[in-house]
Amino acid sequence: ADWNIDAYNDYAIVVQDTSSFFTIRSVSVTAPPGLCGIYLGNVTNGLLDAVASSQDYGICLVGSRRTTVRASVIGSRIIVESSSTILMENNTVAGDLDILDSNNVTAVSNHVSGTDGLVVSHSEDSLLEANNVSGSQSTGVYVFATNNTTLSGNIVWSGPQAGILLEYAANTTIRDNHLFDVGILIRPAPRFYFTTLAIPPGNFVNGWPIVFHNNCADVVENGSTLGQLIVVSCSRLMATNLTIERTHAGILLAYDNDGLVASNELRWNRWGAVWV
Repeated sequence: ADWNIDAYNDYAIVVQDTSSFFTIRSVSVTAPPGLCGIYLGNVTNGLLDAVASSQDYGICLVGSRRTTVRASVIGSRIIVESSSTILMENNTVAGDLDILDSNNVTAVSNHVSGTDGLVVSHSEDSLLEANNVSGSQSTGVYVFATNNTTLSGNIVWSGPQAGILLEYAANTTIRDNHLFDVGILIRPAPRFYFTTLAIPPGNFVNGWPIVFHNNCADVVENGSTLGQLIVVSCSRLMATNLTIERTHAGILLAYDNDGLVASNELRWNRWGAVWV
């Protein structure tokens, strides 16, 4: 504990190929560009607590299990790759937090600012909860080629491409999130990826509710101010006299038929009034 390690041509700390319990606490590390400050490879039962890492790849967990990273300050990014049962809690990341090819990873109460925000790719059973995402240069939260991802209670302040972007994301649940001047976008994909999406009441854009309808008929949305309207696999929708502004797509429609969208005020939405 309480060490400062400056590595000139390698990782600052490497732990690999062990299932022994270990803790790295109150250590500050610096590594050269392109290298991880702390690299954990094929480890089990590790804890990184209150560490600071300030280079391109701050903390890297590869092929690891039952490991926690908490209360740490990361200068650029945390990468979790090919790992399982990982907890990342209460960290400050001045870059992005990436979950890649992993399962049962939980990211809770992290502050992620800049670059690519929160990324979940080719992973299963991920939970993103109570994170604060700001300053992203692309998307706030990007979920790609995943199964059973839950986004719960996050605050997303930025994302030029989208606040939350889903692409080939099956069985995704989005609940109790607050978005500001950004919205939810879903890239074109087979119907299954849309119909397994759940967005219950309780999500907001700029304090206005995100309304979601899935597998429905004869729904009428009239005369309300909404944060966003998302309608999937529905028939005979009527969306009229709505006010939706300062999101990414005011109204998002997928696999719908025989609907009417008319007489709405859809303003200042980055990717258009209606996304079909």
